[in-house]
Amino acid sequence: MWLTGLKSNLAQLCTEKVQEELAATFCFLESTTTEDPRRFFTTLANQIATHIPAYAEILDDKLRRNPDLVSKSLKIQFEELIAAPIKELLERGIDLGPRRVIVVEGIDECAGMHARCEIIGTILGSARGLPFYWAIFGLPDSRVEATLRGRGLMKLCWRVCHPVTNFPVGEGEYFLRVELIRYQGWIAVRWAFVKCAPKIVTGTALFFFSP
Repeated sequence: MWLTGLKSNLAQLCTEKVQEELAATFCFLESTTTEDPRRFFTTLANQIATHIPAYAEILDDKLRRNPDLVSKSLKIQFEELIAAPIKELLERGIDLGPRRVIVVEGIDECAGMHARCEIIGTILGSARGLPFYWAIFGLPDSRVEATLRGRGLMKLCWRVCHPVTNFPVGEGEYFLRVELIRYQGWIAVRWAFVKCAPKIVTGTALFFFSP
């Protein structure tokens, strides 16, 4: 899910409400070291490792053998530090538990439009099949949208632009359920909706998603 609007409050509330299901979080802040896109996937990998010991072992081995991975392109970082280790564990038949949530706040404050496009494009194009749900929060960015649309990637995400409202929880959950089914019926089955939706709606008055 790519949610644009009043990002900070929604991201914080979403994170709090799905705390037990979190795999990782990242907050881009302009004019700080966290705006550096090169820190993004490496930070997520480090946090994911705290939840999945078998993944941590593979990650440590990769970094010992090739410490330069942390300075590679964003796509290579994602593939080598996150996707490849997880897929290796799945191929071994190792149970990774229920899908976890990755929350990204302030994508609009990531330094450089190209980096923003690459991050969102990499997630949309490569994350399918991994045991994570991604919730990306940020202000609207027409240039990023246009670039991703040109690559045919916008159809892979559920984009929501909505201010915080006073939706009653029941109505908010109903709206979320209907919108997910309307967007792509099978996603409601793949998603642990019954478990996650009430927590998300209670905290945000709406919103969440998975590529």
